[in-house]
Amino acid sequence: MTQLNSRPATEHLSSRGTQQEARSLHKIKAKYNIENLTYQE
Repeated sequence: MTQLNSRPATEHLSSRGTQQEARSLHKIKAKYNIENLTYQE
């Protein structure tokens, strides 16, 4: 926990969350592309 003091904990969790969401969205979009469907947020 002390290591998080170097940067805001919320920012750290936010960046990790965005990366995982981006990967999930990439997989979802790839699936929709395979099914020839357009997926827009």
